[in-house]
Amino acid sequence: MSRRRDATPWGLPPQARRAYWGTLDLDNAAWGRARAWTIAVGISGIPYYWDTFPAFVAECRARIQAILTDAAVR
Repeated sequence: MSRRRDATPWGLPPQARRAYWGTLDLDNAAWGRARAWTIAVGISGIPYYWDTFPAFVAECRARIQAILTDAAVR
């Protein structure tokens, strides 16, 4: 994953995400907004950058997958 300033917790490995969540102690509404923002960026970025920035497309797909995986356990 890139180290851009728009990086989200879902760009981190699962164990690091859990530590991040535990440290911040945010409520479910805050995490819902964070997930929604990340999904919105990913969903809009995938088709827009499909042919021109495949690394970003892969990053978006990985973040969306991480959100879905986390949703199953959180």
